[in-house]
Amino acid sequence: MQPSPKKGWFSGWKKWLLIGFGGLVVLSVIGAALDSGEDEGEGATDDVVDSSSSTAADDDPDDGGEGDDARKSADQTSSTTTSTTTSTTTVPVGGSRDNPYAFGTPTAVRFDTFGDADGSLWSITVGTPEDVTDAVLAENQFNDAPPEGIRFVGFDVRTQLLEAQKVPLAVGFNLTWELLGGSSSAVYDATTISDIFGCGVTPGGYNDFAEVFAGGELSGLVCIPLPLEDLGHAETQVAINFSGGERVVFGLNGAAAPTPPDPVIDESVAVGTGQGTRQSPYPFETPTDVPFETFGDADGSVWSVTIGAPTDITAAVLAENQFNDAPPDGAVFVGFQAEMTLVAAGKEPLSPGFNFSWEILGGATHAVYGSGTMSSLLACGVTPDEFDDFSEVFIGGTLAGTVCIPLPVDDLGLQETQVALNFSGGGRVVFGS
Repeated sequence: MQPSPKKGWFSGWKKWLLIGFGGLVVLSVIGAALDSGEDEGEGATDDVVDSSSSTAADDDPDDGGEGDDARKSADQTSSTTTSTTTSTTTVPVGGSRDNPYAFGTPTAVRFDTFGDADGSLWSITVGTPEDVTDAVLAENQFNDAPPEGIRFVGFDVRTQLLEAQKVPLAVGFNLTWELLGGSSSAVYDATTISDIFGCGVTPGGYNDFAEVFAGGELSGLVCIPLPLEDLGHAETQVAINFSGGERVVFGLNGAAAPTPPDPVIDESVAVGTGQGTRQSPYPFETPTDVPFETFGDADGSVWSVTIGAPTDITAAVLAENQFNDAPPDGAVFVGFQAEMTLVAAGKEPLSPGFNFSWEILGGATHAVYGSGTMSSLLACGVTPDEFDDFSEVFIGGTLAGTVCIPLPVDDLGLQETQVALNFSGGGRVVFGS
C-alpha cells in the first residue's frame, strides 16, 4: 500500500507563488532605495556595534515587518510599531576581518541595512565552524554529497532581538551568512560552490525568515560548502554580510564584547490605542468585522471573523492520518477554530486564502509561528475539520474549520499568546484574550 499524500500541497504551492510575487515587489522597492539613498550619511555612532564600521573596503574579501495593520476603524494604528530610545550599549571597536568578534560570545550588533530592520539591535552568538558533512547526508536521502575537495561546514547561530523601531522582524531579508576562507582568501555563501540549496536539508537548520518580537530568539545551524584547505584553518571566519554591503566578522581569538543589554520588551511602548493590535487585540470568540488591506479583488472587502482560543490538538491530528508526522521536540500541534463570513465586497465570489496567512504570536517566546515556521510546508499535515482557505464564497457565505500550527510548549495556554491574520499587503490583525 502506497502512503496517501498529505492534504494541502496545492494550497501551499499557491501561497508560495504569492510569496514569490511579493518578493518581486520587495526587490523593486529595494532598487528604488538604492537609487535614492546613495548619498545618505553614516548611520549609528561609535558607542554601539555598528555594521557600517565593522570592516573597511580593503577588508572586503571579494570587493564584490511589518507594515501598517489592515485597514480598520479610524482610531486604529499599528501595534507592531515600537518606539525605542537611543541605545546606550557600549562595545569595543571590532567585527572586522583583522579584528573579529569571538566565536561563542553573545555580541550586540546593530543592523545597517534597508527597510524596517535598519538600526535594530540584536544579540548574536556564532559558533566555531566544523565539518557537518556526515550529519547533513544522514538528514535526508535526497541531499547530494559535496563536490570533490569540498566539505559541508556548519556553525551554530543564536540571535535575539533586543530593540527595534518596528516589530516583528526576521533577519533573512537583511543579511547573508558567509564563510571567509583562511587559506583560499575567498568568500563562500550557501550558493558559491553548490546549487541554490547549498547543503540541502540540514539538521536543526537556522530559519532566517522566522519573525520575532523584542526578546524573541532564533537558533539553529547554518551550513555552507567550503574547500578542505579552509576547514579548520585558524584564519577561516564567519561573516554577516548585510544587504547594505557591510560585514560583521567572527573568528578565533576574536575580541570579546561585553554582555548585550536586556531586550526592550515592555509592550507599553507600542503605539496603538485601537483594537485588533498586539497591544489591544480583538477578543477571542467574538465576531469582528475586518476590512481586508491586500492585493487584488479582495482589497477593501469586509469579513466577519471569529477566532477561538488556541488549544493542544496534537492527539487529534496524529489520529487523523497515519502518515502525519509528530511535532518537533518541545512543540505541540495547536489548533483554533476560525469562522469567516463575507460581509461586503466589490467583486464576488472571493477566497480569503490568497490574501493573508494564519499566525500564532508566542507569548513566552516572543516569536511568530506560521504553518511552515517549525515544520515542513505541510505543517500539521491532515487536520480534522480543517479550515479551507481557498474555498470561494459570495456575500453572506461562511467558511469555518480548524487552523493548526506547530507551537512551542512554553507558549501554550498563555494569555499573551495571540492569533494573527498577516495580510499580503504587510499588516496584521490580532486576536487574543
